[in-house]
Amino acid sequence: MPMTSRGAVGRNSGYCAGLFAVSSILASPAAFGAGTTKGGSQYVQECAQAGVPTPPTWNYEDAFHQVNGSQWKRAGVIENEFISAAETAEAFYFESQSPPGVCIALPRSVFPAGQTPEQGPPTYISLLGVICQGKQTGKACFWDQGEQYVAGGISPFTTLQFGDGPLASAFVGGAELVGPGNDNPGGVCSTCHRGENVFIIHPASPFGLIPNLMPNVWGEPLLPVGWPGNEGPTSLFAPSDTGTCLGCHRSGATGGRFPEVSNQTPAYCNILRTSFRKTMPLPPTGNEQAVNFPPYQTLDSACNAPPAPASNPAQKMMSFDPPPQQFWTAQSGTLSQVSNQLTEGTSSMAVNASGYVRLDSGSFSTWQLPIVGTRLDLDVYVPPAGQPQPTWLGGVDLFITIPSAQLTNTFVGHVELTPGGTGWRTAAFQLPSQVRTALLEPHAAVRLGVAVNRAGGAPAILLDNLRFGGSLSLPPMTPAAGLQYDFERGGTWRGKEGVVTQAANSGEQWFLGASSLRVTINGSSSGRVYTKPLSSPPAGATVSYRVFIPGGAPVTAVQPYVADKNWVWAQSYNANLPRNGWVTLTAVIPPNATLPVQEIGVKFYLSGPYSGPLYLDAVQW
Repeated sequence: MPMTSRGAVGRNSGYCAGLFAVSSILASPAAFGAGTTKGGSQYVQECAQAGVPTPPTWNYEDAFHQVNGSQWKRAGVIENEFISAAETAEAFYFESQSPPGVCIALPRSVFPAGQTPEQGPPTYISLLGVICQGKQTGKACFWDQGEQYVAGGISPFTTLQFGDGPLASAFVGGAELVGPGNDNPGGVCSTCHRGENVFIIHPASPFGLIPNLMPNVWGEPLLPVGWPGNEGPTSLFAPSDTGTCLGCHRSGATGGRFPEVSNQTPAYCNILRTSFRKTMPLPPTGNEQAVNFPPYQTLDSACNAPPAPASNPAQKMMSFDPPPQQFWTAQSGTLSQVSNQLTEGTSSMAVNASGYVRLDSGSFSTWQLPIVGTRLDLDVYVPPAGQPQPTWLGGVDLFITIPSAQLTNTFVGHVELTPGGTGWRTAAFQLPSQVRTALLEPHAAVRLGVAVNRAGGAPAILLDNLRFGGSLSLPPMTPAAGLQYDFERGGTWRGKEGVVTQAANSGEQWFLGASSLRVTINGSSSGRVYTKPLSSPPAGATVSYRVFIPGGAPVTAVQPYVADKNWVWAQSYNANLPRNGWVTLTAVIPPNATLPVQEIGVKFYLSGPYSGPLYLDAVQW
């Protein structure tokens, strides 16, 4: 598996204990990692479809001397190995243009006593791992070879293929990495290979010569079902933190972000601790070891503690790991956890009902998504036994509701289960353009719907690992920058008029944080809530207001407004707004407005009597 060192994880560790180098190793509160059941050429094809470069044929001597058309380039000897320290480790790489990305090979070889690689080939290659990662998708694939598979190791003159073939001439990859005895002879790669990318890269090493090491999105390994995912980035540090090692280990920087760590990630934590003591650059002031500085101490403490419970509702909902009733409801039948049949994480969700069953997720916000793609993939398990109609195994539909984007129970797609047969398969749903556009915008109160349709009397179907695929993009930014009123700790608007009888902070609904402004209505005409801003928005600014209208409220229109120094209103009139979801409304201050602004507010228009709440949150410009 990737690059590490045998000393960190044991003699058994092939590549997973292999590619060990560190600026990019430290790396999301999402469990990034897709389980694969494929090996050989099927795994190579699966990786290619996931945007991962296909590694070219490997031959050590051809790569070293750049002969016989070898596409591998040598970066150099790794001097500061953490594992396999008794052997000589060299880094080779293949840069792919289509798809963009990079493959790294890390042979650890035994040379005649006193001989360097420049003086002649090794006697044999003891451990040989290859990792390839796509730059655009972040997906990564792993292959392994060496003496744990072939007695006596690999000759430097041997040509190895990626795909099908005997062990003597082909790499082991994907699901094959568990070994015929399910004993993971090369180690469990994802216990060490975690972070913004899946490589383990130390600074001031030959790995610095290799391009495209950092993907555009958080790394996602394609490894055997049941192996750990790449949870992260860590929630221990704020994005604005740049002190000491966080100058490199942050989003967009050379080192990438750290992953989530706990006492359940001991292999990675061992690497982390060794790195801080051996290879991490010292802080800019003094010669103290990096272990004495807060970022390391924070990570080290987290490595000794149990995993923090996931707090992101979108990620928990998509993983199916928590108890189903926390994030999913079924209109009929029951839902339950299954821990012995899954594709990622700790459990899958069983739908204990036959016929047509509709499931609805809890609500989440688009900025809580780990990533946004052009496709949503859902792993579905159809039990082989007990199928009353083997010729029709059923189907799955996907729906989405984003009230503030005017999407209500919007149909995303349908997948028939019969062509895939029984067992696990992935139902892929291409996202309509308006759905993808909305997911890339800041919207709250988003809900997913899954409908499962099967023959009466069919056994429980399992769902797992709902995730984005296709062309991936970062989710929208949390709409907190420039937030003037969050209604979390004070900031209540006291001005009210007409049918508005009270305005007070409340935890009943919220767009962002844990509370909003509850605007209590009692009447049948119109009313408004308003305040004088502490600091005036500038001319030309767009003032955004998030509004929530409960179902049944006879609100015909909502009018956000800004009044300038001369009480001239700039406003927008918004009719036919969705219910039971947050919608963003705006008022644009004219460039020629007379400042300072005297008042900002929202006016509500009713078509009939109403006694109840409306909600306002996250006002910003």
